[in-house]
Amino acid sequence: MVVGNGANELIHLFADAFVKKDDKVVIPIPTFFEYEFACDKNSARISYVDLDNFVLNPDSVLTAIDKETKVVFICNPNNPTGLLAERGYIEKILDLAYNNNTLVMLDECFMEFVDEPERNSFVNNINEYDNLVILRTLTKAFGLAGLRAGYCLANRKIVQLLNKVKVPWSVNALAQKAAVAALQDKEHLQRTTQLVKRERQYLQSNIAKIKKFTPLKSDANFFLLKLDGIDSLSLKERLLKRKILVRDCSTFTGMGTDYVRISTQKRRENTLLINALKEV
Repeated sequence: MVVGNGANELIHLFADAFVKKDDKVVIPIPTFFEYEFACDKNSARISYVDLDNFVLNPDSVLTAIDKETKVVFICNPNNPTGLLAERGYIEKILDLAYNNNTLVMLDECFMEFVDEPERNSFVNNINEYDNLVILRTLTKAFGLAGLRAGYCLANRKIVQLLNKVKVPWSVNALAQKAAVAALQDKEHLQRTTQLVKRERQYLQSNIAKIKKFTPLKSDANFFLLKLDGIDSLSLKERLLKRKILVRDCSTFTGMGTDYVRISTQKRRENTLLINALKEV
């Protein structure tokens, strides 16, 4: 295990350790932009693979992986789509990558929100794939966003390499104490995930009644909202005037101005959003 100042530090740490100039990197899109930033910073050759209606198509990813591929990034459940890929899809990618000596960073930062997280996670498969790095965080389901606490799991050799390039003392003492306490508070985690599922359903069912807005399926604590007749940046600005912030998805590689990402909040905040969308 390598602990970092949030998952973001570990993404860049991983890229700095293993991705060099002109190395081929495969990234399915749209997805979390930090993979792209971290690899582009090191002048890698990024091969983008389009998701199939926002669903991971393993055949497309498998086609992109060859003997020159150094790293594959997979976010599961994916950000910003919120969708969980089938376990068999991930296994196919891991098997081919293993045979090609390709590293895989599997980002499971939102895994706590899905149904049966332990069954869908690949944490227990670390010893089967010495090319696998699993990224996790305590800033989402555990609510430690401001304190910055993340970790990655991999075999001993990869961990040793990551620790060689890691900045010492990157995780402050308060974050460490909070992380230990959060991991022990399983009751809070259960309450959080139950609230998210309940409020996500409340949000989606009510927004679906409003013309020009179509909420899409999600397995995470957020979901995409498809827009009809209004662009994402305009909607973001109009909601900001009501002191509501949504994520304009036009900045995600591979996405246009037809989507915003909505994060599930408590009932009061969710109701405020629903009413604001009706007004807009």
